[in-house]
Amino acid sequence: MKKIWLFLTLVIVLAAFFRFWDLGNIPPGLWSDEAVNGNNTIEALGTHHWKVFYPENFGREGLFINIQSIFVAAFGHYPWALRLPSAIFGVLTVFGLFMMTKELFKGKERIALFAAFFLATSFWHINFSRIGFRAIMAPFFLVWSFYFLIRLLNFTDKISRRGRAIAESDPDTDRNGVKEILDAKFIFRPRLSFLHCISDRANYRAFPALETL
Repeated sequence: MKKIWLFLTLVIVLAAFFRFWDLGNIPPGLWSDEAVNGNNTIEALGTHHWKVFYPENFGREGLFINIQSIFVAAFGHYPWALRLPSAIFGVLTVFGLFMMTKELFKGKERIALFAAFFLATSFWHINFSRIGFRAIMAPFFLVWSFYFLIRLLNFTDKISRRGRAIAESDPDTDRNGVKEILDAKFIFRPRLSFLHCISDRANYRAFPALETL
C-alpha cells in the first residue's frame, strides 16, 4: 500500500511538471478567449463586482473568471496568473481520478494508479490545463462528484449489511417491523429505477417513446 502512495506521489509530481513548467510562455501568447477573461478579471477587480454570468464573448459562467481574478489580484497581470487556476484544477483532477477509480475498484489500487498516470500524461488534458479556459473544470467536478457518489453508495451498503445483521440476530426486531427500518439500503441509497426499468426490454411498454429507439 505504501508503494502505491509513493508511485501516486510521483504521478502527481509528473502531472504538476507538465502543467506548471513555463506556464507563461507555453503555449505562447494569449488566446482571444483568455484575453477576454483577463479583461473581465481586471474589470471585476476594479469595480469589486464579481458576476455570476459575463455576457461578453458569447457569454460565460462567472465561477472560473472570478477564481482567475483572485490569482490576478495576488500575482499581477501576467499570462501565467490567468492560467494558474487551470493548472491547479488539472493536477487536482489527476488526484481525483485516482481516488474515484480506487473507490470504484476496491482492492485494485494499481488500476487507479494507471488511470491517474494516463490522465497525467494525456495531451488533451495537459493542453487544457495550460490554457485559461473554464472547460478544465468539467473533468474536475465530474471525477470528484462520482468519487463522493460512489463513496456514499458504498457507505450505505455497509450500513445496510450492518442493519440486516442486527435485525437477524435479534428476533424482536423482525416481529416489531424494525428489520425493514434497519435495511438502510431502502432508506438512503439512491434508486436508479429508471435505468433498471429500461434495461429490461419487457418494461419498454412503460415508456412508449423508447420503443422507437
